[in-house]
Amino acid sequence: MSDLNNPHDKIFKQIEKDPMIARDLIQGLCPKNVVALLDLSTLKNDVNSYIDETLKEYYSDLAFDCESSVAGIVKVSILLEHKSYKPENEFLQLLRYMLNIWEFQSKNKEPLKPVIPIILYHGEKEWKTGRFKGKFPDLGPVLKRFLPDFSYIMADLSTYTEEQLQNQIFLNSANRLLTLLFKHFNDQDYLEDKAGELFTLIKDYINDSGKDIFISLFLYYTRIADGDAEQIAKKIEEISKEGGSIAMTAYNQILNKGIEEGIQKGIQQGVEKGIQQEKLQTAKNLQIKGIPLDVIHDVTGLSVTEIQNLK
Repeated sequence: MSDLNNPHDKIFKQIEKDPMIARDLIQGLCPKNVVALLDLSTLKNDVNSYIDETLKEYYSDLAFDCESSVAGIVKVSILLEHKSYKPENEFLQLLRYMLNIWEFQSKNKEPLKPVIPIILYHGEKEWKTGRFKGKFPDLGPVLKRFLPDFSYIMADLSTYTEEQLQNQIFLNSANRLLTLLFKHFNDQDYLEDKAGELFTLIKDYINDSGKDIFISLFLYYTRIADGDAEQIAKKIEEISKEGGSIAMTAYNQILNKGIEEGIQKGIQQGVEKGIQQEKLQTAKNLQIKGIPLDVIHDVTGLSVTEIQNLK
């Protein structure tokens, strides 16, 4: 599933690539005993993705380097789950993901760093976690040491209440809105009724420095909601005239860009069609004059079959 075709993936990367916002998300979703060992003020983007062809159907990722009090620099990876349901063998997928990171570090002669995987899940059914060793029968104390037993952090948005996501877990308002939209992306009644209330959460982004995030969240909202973008913008305008104006301007720019690209595509298709018609007519004229097929092919670029089918 590519970034272009998955609006969840796209907005996730647009918002959480900012280390300041990602820091707030990690602090809100991770257990306190894990956060206590991390210096999240040192969080730094890793520009690489470690999702390979096998994994991209299931996840997208944002990886960060972070200093810890016990292990030096660790890798903190947020993986957005695509399928909206728990895969059968998430441990094998995560093991593959971590191996991709360690192979990259090894090839670049870097020290191997511990990986803390955080799965951000927004399916309707609860994702119950376990341990990798639970996939095997009881092996006893001698054999169990041969299992690559590890854990991961599960951020299942279905287990959080509205109050927790809106007011308690996050300090950053973009995280509040993003997680609420992820949680309710399939609930059209919720999205239709709550537009004004939800965008009240990010009033602090209605300024020059935050406008890009505001626009990104608005456009994501229009993708997942069936409502008319103009009506959504009007609801936003009720809480902020400037916000409604920014939203409508952004939507019109996208709309006009789409129209322009459609026109250009149509023009190009017309040109190509005209060239093809010209080639066919030239081939006809050469046929009438008894010019050999191979010569007509060389002149026009048409296939022998195309030339033979001319009437």
